[in-house]
Amino acid sequence: MTIKETIEEAKKVGVKDMSWKAWFMIVTIISAAAVASFYGVNVTMNIDLANRVGSLEGMLSHTINSTFYALQKQASYIISTVTSGATTYYCMQNGTTGKLDFWSTNASAITNAATGNGTYSNITVLLKAGTYLLQNDTVLGNNTVFRGENKYAVILVNARVGMAQGYTNGLIRNYGMGGALSLDQNITVSDLTIDGQRSAGKTGFGIAFEDVQYVTVRNVIVRDVDADGINFNGLSTNQGGRGAAVGNASNLAIENIDGSYNGVDCVAISNSTFVQINNVVSYKHGERTDINGHGLTLTQSEFVQVNNLRAYNATGSNTIGAIGLQLNGVRNSEFSNIDSSFNNGSGIYASDSGTYNCYRNTFVNIHVNYNMFRGMYLNNLDGSTFSNIEAISNSQFANDTYAGVYWVATQDVVFSNARLGDVQTSKTQTVGMNETGTSDRNIFALINARDNWQAGILTVGANTKVNLCWNSTSWIA
Repeated sequence: MTIKETIEEAKKVGVKDMSWKAWFMIVTIISAAAVASFYGVNVTMNIDLANRVGSLEGMLSHTINSTFYALQKQASYIISTVTSGATTYYCMQNGTTGKLDFWSTNASAITNAATGNGTYSNITVLLKAGTYLLQNDTVLGNNTVFRGENKYAVILVNARVGMAQGYTNGLIRNYGMGGALSLDQNITVSDLTIDGQRSAGKTGFGIAFEDVQYVTVRNVIVRDVDADGINFNGLSTNQGGRGAAVGNASNLAIENIDGSYNGVDCVAISNSTFVQINNVVSYKHGERTDINGHGLTLTQSEFVQVNNLRAYNATGSNTIGAIGLQLNGVRNSEFSNIDSSFNNGSGIYASDSGTYNCYRNTFVNIHVNYNMFRGMYLNNLDGSTFSNIEAISNSQFANDTYAGVYWVATQDVVFSNARLGDVQTSKTQTVGMNETGTSDRNIFALINARDNWQAGILTVGANTKVNLCWNSTSWIA
């Protein structure tokens, strides 16, 4: 029985003859009103019964309707906050009728009521400006848009309790996470901030999706998250006998992301195909000291496009350290306009992952400067192309130790139009570029590699060609 029905019955039959359902509703509402009154809500108890049982809901309804002014039918549900005294109420308004469908002092109860705990489909949930203390995961299902009014004004705070470090659920996650091949589809999360509260001891991911297709995360801030700010993972499969890293997560878009002070990665994608990543900034990733964390990590994924990535000032303290861009077994992908500098590890670290080599990738307009280790560590990147590369003054960890660009077991690469030097008064970068191991049949051209500690370009491949390069003190024609 609803509050409105209770009030109508009280008016019609009188208090003495009301049904037990009506009495149950009255007791519930009076108890809530008493609690609200204790916290400063202006609830008057000495009026007629109909007004008494409807007072708290009436206050909330009046507040949200005066805030919204008109129905917002572009949303299935509109969630807002109403603060009275020391109490914050989270309200869910029906986007079609304007009715206050549900309210609670538990923000997670409201967000999951709007999504049906991930069972609802074809819905849009709009969060109005406010701070939402989420005590549980918010679960999204198929064909769901979950968006804030403004990414700076809508803040989702991790208030979950009882999770040990290593808890992998996201504060926002998909319904099928943890299941077998859920393939949840058509989900959008946008225009909000995730505050992971790592500094307050909270754990878990910010946004985590598993085995999803056609998912977009756009205009989102992820900060102070204990694990990854944003994590996509597909179950690894080997399709068509290609030995390729083709997962069940596909057609993903990650756009306009600001990450800072996250414990592990700002963004991590694994076992995924057809991924577009645009305009990501990661500042001080890898804040935890027990595990390496990076700005952007791609693992066993294929057909990925990354454009406009800035990953800098990472502080991780392990052997490899915090890297700006880490690629593990990534194939047939494109990377452009990357600035990965001032990291505690290398600027870019690319290598194979198990049986998955990291090959046939394209890198354009890459800046990897002043990193603690190498500018770029490249292992098994056969058939890749590089152009417009800058690797300046790396090896900040120790003088005369790390190269600007370091090749391992890589063949058939074209690397051109690069500046690989050291501009510091006291040099640190040992060589501009160092080809090692079984690397061979590579083409290095149009490279300025002067002012390094030892040399400009060192090669080992019998069939590697170096053309029109300045090798520290002379031209290589």
